Amino acid sequence: MAPKASKRAPPSTSASTKSSAPPPFTSAPSSLAPFLSGLNRNHIYITHIDTFPAAYKRRIFYIPVILNAVFALLVLLRIYFAIPKYASILLGTFGYESQDAVDIEKSSWGTLAWIVIGRVAMFMFDFVLIRFVGSWPWSFFIDGLLGEDEENPCTWRWKLGFRDREPVMRISRSWGKEELFGGVKKGGESPFFRTKIMPAVHEEWVKSKTGYLMMGKEWDLEFGGMVQLQKMIDAKDIGEADIDGLALGWWGQEDKSDGQWVAWKFREAMESDEERDEYGMTEEEGQRQMSRLRDRLAAMGKEGLFFRMIELVQYEGSTPEGFSPERQAQTLEKIKQLFADQGLDFENILNELGVDLPGMSARH
Repeated sequence: MAPKASKRAPPSTSASTKSSAPPPFTSAPSSLAPFLSGLNRNHIYITHIDTFPAAYKRRIFYIPVILNAVFALLVLLRIYFAIPKYASILLGTFGYESQDAVDIEKSSWGTLAWIVIGRVAMFMFDFVLIRFVGSWPWSFFIDGLLGEDEENPCTWRWKLGFRDREPVMRISRSWGKEELFGGVKKGGESPFFRTKIMPAVHEEWVKSKTGYLMMGKEWDLEFGGMVQLQKMIDAKDIGEADIDGLALGWWGQEDKSDGQWVAWKFREAMESDEERDEYGMTEEEGQRQMSRLRDRLAAMGKEGLFFRMIELVQYEGSTPEGFSPERQAQTLEKIKQLFADQGLDFENILNELGVDLPGMSARH
């Protein structure tokens, strides 16, 4: 479940703050101000409209419902059979008559050792079962029911049902505003922008996955936010176009009111011909190729190499001299060496994938 949204006053939209938002972020749509004021400013959010058919979404959702129901049943059965056992052990520990009481004086050291090992193993098994396996059905069916504004997957679907068009809202996991806006390189220049946001918004990914399948190690679903957005759309307080294709973050100090929510309209950016670089490649096309390279390296257990390559290109491109053709050629040689140190041939991998990455290919 995503963290509970913090209730805060609506953000300031002073002119000075608006002009300082790092590209490609600009001020978030004013129509979303009431909604954004309740979000956690430490996180980054992505919103879009899921257009998969309702019947498909229903089939997808049945799978976790069945799995979590099975897990819940297993945990409940274990608790049912474990309670008498634990009660018997507890009674024996306090000296009461019990089938699990241990006569230390009459038992050999070997017998005592096996009793201790068996009980420790049982305790560990039950701990893992309850703590980890039990947390899945808990977060799926129960989590958030006692909170005013919390939702879980079941309450989300119970309240909204399945629709052909519905809002999807993702929230960053274990990273957020500080990583995107707090470093030396901010916004679009941050390595987190290309390695975490861009892969999550490129067209192939968004069009190939319904919202519930977009949860992963970088992003979770904000179920409460999706319920609120759908209610606002139904009430005509906002339109689908207002949230279709936004990456949102808080620009400013989290505990101050002199910042604002900013947005990158990635749908518009990727569809615009003005987004093409000097090689005629759109941002979306470039990111699609970057994603293919990252996936290939991840499959080889070398995903860290991808991030080191990105950091190197970001560093070389930020020097006062600029990213001249000569510097691009030098950067390319450094990238080749990074790959060679890992026993890989950079150009061969690009050729196998059929990609030509801007600023990193041999043509530069």
